[in-house]
Amino acid sequence: MMRALLTFCDSYRIHAISGVKAEVKKAAWIVSLALAPLLLSACAATFWNDDPQQDLIVGVKSFEEGDMATAKLVLNHLLNHSPVDGAATKEQKLTAHKYLAFIHCSNDEVVQCRSEFDKLLSIDPQFRLKPEEEGHPKWGPVFRDEKARFGK
Repeated sequence: MMRALLTFCDSYRIHAISGVKAEVKKAAWIVSLALAPLLLSACAATFWNDDPQQDLIVGVKSFEEGDMATAKLVLNHLLNHSPVDGAATKEQKLTAHKYLAFIHCSNDEVVQCRSEFDKLLSIDPQFRLKPEEEGHPKWGPVFRDEKARFGK
């Protein structure tokens, strides 16, 4: 009888502890949902600048660190969502299109890669890649083909 009583008490304690854990998890979930907009706006503030140069720095650094998703997001923002129409300089736009082309070529998205190089060459038909960029096996040939096609 005593053993049954101890088993019942242990079982009750486990349920009580589980119930507390469940309530703690529920509270943590509610708090994280409440804080999500604040956290997301902080993340957005990191990327969405009024300064296209800062966007360019973040985008290129993200590319160099292998974070292609962030690089693509920030560089597209620079090109498409400037606070004032035309706020990005010609050089900033050229660099953004170049790195977006690199990202697409790296992901074997050749059509999108060509499109970015086409946009770049529409801004500056005389644009040239650096020698180390031109020799890259993924985007070098695409750039040369697009440059030849664009020149005709």
